[in-house]
Amino acid sequence: MKLQDLINKTTEINDRFKGHFGKQGRAMSLVSEVGELMDAMLEFEGNKEKGTRNSKGKDEIADALCDILYNVFILSKHYEIDLPEGYIKMIKKVESRFDKGEFLEK
Repeated sequence: MKLQDLINKTTEINDRFKGHFGKQGRAMSLVSEVGELMDAMLEFEGNKEKGTRNSKGKDEIADALCDILYNVFILSKHYEIDLPEGYIKMIKKVESRFDKGEFLEK
């Protein structure tokens, strides 16, 4: 499935939840999911003491990343942003900066 197909499918599913999240609510959910990703990563890498829940593994990291994508996809639709096109432009900018030596270690 192409990225735009995934975005469209995500929007289709999200539309069934009308009234549950506005744009700001979706952005707050995104921030929350980033926190969950960090928590899962810290536990997985052994940098955080395990809490009362089971130790987090790659599945929890994958779940958090997918939840992040869900929120990003919905926000891109809310703001009518062509995410595939925008992402390609961003990658080209990063490549250009590498080509100019901007990211060389000092």
